[in-house]
Amino acid sequence: MEKENQNTTPLLSQLKPGQTCVVTKVNGEGRLRRRLFDMGVTPGAEVCVVKKAPLGDPVQVTIRNYELTLRKNEAALVEVSITSADKTLDDDTTVEEAAK
Repeated sequence: MEKENQNTTPLLSQLKPGQTCVVTKVNGEGRLRRRLFDMGVTPGAEVCVVKKAPLGDPVQVTIRNYELTLRKNEAALVEVSITSADKTLDDDTTVEEAAK
């Protein structure tokens, strides 16, 4: 029996403040998936992680030129492709603080 390749696609909930990415897939079903689409979380949308709460819930992102706050379980449904891993900040540092 062959082992299946484990999913190594990064999720929005795994990114750190300062990282940017592009949404590749939105998982989930029903109302929750539709709600994410209604908020602009669609494949091809560019996302920048602004800040995260101390325990990672919620996460604040910029998408389609507005600020959006997602619960960790909602962000875990969004598969992404990281576009800038070089801008990572400490978990306690926000993008605004780093710009100073």
